[in-house]
Amino acid sequence: MKRMMSVWRTIVTIFTIAAAIHAYRTKQSHGRYYNIPFEFRIPTIERAKKRVWNAEDRRLFTPNIFGVGWTLNFHEAAVRLNIIEEPVESRV
Repeated sequence: MKRMMSVWRTIVTIFTIAAAIHAYRTKQSHGRYYNIPFEFRIPTIERAKKRVWNAEDRRLFTPNIFGVGWTLNFHEAAVRLNIIEEPVESRV
């Protein structure tokens, strides 16, 4: 198990470096690299709120606040787990 985690960590590190090189070469601070989102802009409170607790977004996973990958939209997770309820007309 320890070896598998080491291999996984190496793969993620290599992909993150490759995405950073891609961002630098294309002069993009955010976007997608092999269809995986990356975000290298300085994080802001507004962007963090939009990604972590977004009642308007039905996606469970949103692009990461900083780095490569996804962040869990806790609002959507709470709705799907029936922890919070929303009016039916707002979930169109």
